[in-house]
Amino acid sequence: MKRIFFIFAIIGFCMATTVYAAGIDTYAFPQKGQTADQQKQDEGFCTQWAQEQTGINPAVLQYQQQEAATSQQQAQQASTSRVGRPLLRTAATGAALGGINNNMDDGAGKGAVEGVALAASRARAQSLEQKSQGVVDAANAKAQNVQADSQKYVRAYGACMEGKGYSIR
Repeated sequence: MKRIFFIFAIIGFCMATTVYAAGIDTYAFPQKGQTADQQKQDEGFCTQWAQEQTGINPAVLQYQQQEAATSQQQAQQASTSRVGRPLLRTAATGAALGGINNNMDDGAGKGAVEGVALAASRARAQSLEQKSQGVVDAANAKAQNVQADSQKYVRAYGACMEGKGYSIR
């Protein structure tokens, strides 16, 4: 039973060290002549300690970083692809109104039709732009929160490693 527990402890330690190395970009230099094995142990300990102190799991943090970057890209693409649509719609409306104007003799009728069509088109374009900007803002806020969590975790990890005699960069 003790042997199985020991094996699982070693596997967990290796996974924690690997997860940390893959998710957070820091370098530790041993200042007190620590061996490579000792450094791995210290990194594993500090990974767990930083997680306990901050409540931030580096594996989840790595996933959140990727997700935030993807959300930002998608929001940016969506907002730029919608910019041309209202202009195209307004031009098509104007062309249609031009055709109508040739058949209408009443100036008030022309003005009313053009005014309503252009106002509706502008309102729709403004609404789309506001929605797009809201999506972009939300994606940026999410990315900023993930970045703040990352910095918090790295500070905790660095404090632990410095306490164990490493230089952290």
